[in-house]
Amino acid sequence: MNLKIKTAVTIAFVFIVSMGSCRAQSDIPFHEQIAFDFYCSEIIGTSQFKEKLKVSTDFNSLFYISAECLKDKIFNEKKIEVYQKSKYFQGYLLDLKRLNKTQFKKVKHINKYSNSNNYVSVSNAYTFNNRIFVQIEELIEKNERTFTFEFDEKGNIIDWCLSSKAMHLSFE
Repeated sequence: MNLKIKTAVTIAFVFIVSMGSCRAQSDIPFHEQIAFDFYCSEIIGTSQFKEKLKVSTDFNSLFYISAECLKDKIFNEKKIEVYQKSKYFQGYLLDLKRLNKTQFKKVKHINKYSNSNNYVSVSNAYTFNNRIFVQIEELIEKNERTFTFEFDEKGNIIDWCLSSKAMHLSFE
C-alpha cells in the first residue's frame, strides 16, 4: 500500500473507533438532569409562589449525605465520592430550555450564602457503597428543603425523599 492509502485507512479507523466510544458515553444516564426533571414535574409541579425560583446550570458539591428518609437510610455519611461516570465530567450542563418560565428564572450563578431570594440548586452525582445520589436544595420564601434521589446505574430513580427542612431567619 502506498502512504496515502495507509494514512486514509488509519484516519478512517480512528474516526470509526472514536464514534463508537462517543456513542457509548452518551448511553450513560445524566443522573443530575433526571433528578431535576423529576423535581420540576413531580415535586414543584404546579406550585405557586411569589417570586420565581432562580436556577443555574452549575452543580453543587456535597460534603456529606444524610437521608434517614430513604428506605435504605444514610446517617451523615462523609465518605462519599463524586460519581466518576457522571456526564458532568463530559462537559454536560443542566438543560434548562424546557423550564416553566412562570416558576423559574435562569441565572448564571447562585450565591446561596448571600442570596435570600428563591432558588433551586442541583448537586453533582455522588456515590457511596455502590449507590448513586443526587441532592436538590430549594429555598422558597425562607423555607429550605433538600431532596435526596437514589439511582441505579441505568438512571432509574430507586428512591427519593425530602431529606431535610429548615427555615432561614434574617436579623436586621
